Amino acid sequence: MDSDEAPGGKTGRETSATVSEPSTSGRLDDRVASLPDLFLQRDGAVSGLGEDPEFVECQIEERLDELVEERLSSLRLEEQRENFSPAEFDTPYPAENAELGIDTSVKQLSGIASGPELDASSSRALATVSATPTRSASAAVPLTQHHSHREAALRHRLRWFLREDAEQHVRWTAMRADPSFVLEDFRANDRTFMSWVRTSLRLVLTGAVVGRLLAGRSVIVLGVMYAVAGMIIVIAGIVRFYRWQNALHAKQYLYEPLAQLLLFALGTTTAVTAMVTTWL
Repeated sequence: MDSDEAPGGKTGRETSATVSEPSTSGRLDDRVASLPDLFLQRDGAVSGLGEDPEFVECQIEERLDELVEERLSSLRLEEQRENFSPAEFDTPYPAENAELGIDTSVKQLSGIASGPELDASSSRALATVSATPTRSASAAVPLTQHHSHREAALRHRLRWFLREDAEQHVRWTAMRADPSFVLEDFRANDRTFMSWVRTSLRLVLTGAVVGRLLAGRSVIVLGVMYAVAGMIIVIAGIVRFYRWQNALHAKQYLYEPLAQLLLFALGTTTAVTAMVTTWL
């Protein structure tokens, strides 16, 4: 009785599913989200409120190792999919491969089941997908000094990013739990809004003084431009103030490139003023 079972104890379809199945991103995200809890446990242990800090630190290192290895495995799998070529697989059909011009001497990438572990139908399908190799034999070797250095650098960066992100989350959580810190944020928002209002009033008054004291049509246009710039600044300040008030009430922090927009508005206003003044 024929069977699709491969020598490794799995069928060709099961082997292919095992190879193609990516790591579960939801599980990875959950473990990343729970990483700051371990840092909180460590801080409590250092303060004498929890268990042994060395034990918690070991748990943190183990969690970091798991997350880094899982992410690296996902990156390797994605890279193998991008560089996949049926011509790199050994198949049990050398005569047909020779007719198609496929070189079967190149071994496939590590981490994917080799030709003998695939059933006959899967191997035949892989051999007949394309007759043109997409990678050379030298490019198919996965374990080189360059790859090892690149993987070590990736591992180091991933560990640093995960640890820094978790520690920063813990610091921000502690600061936002402090009432004085939150109150200082509201006061800082008020002071920033008042500084925007002062800047706007200065520009408007400068435009009014220039237009009233100096004669000439071009000077009047210059004064109007100053007044328009002041109005733009006060409107932007009001919008920013209320956005930050709502965000602080929701215990959130915003990042807005509003300063760049204001500089662009002021620069545009100055350029238009200079051109109009020169034209008049």
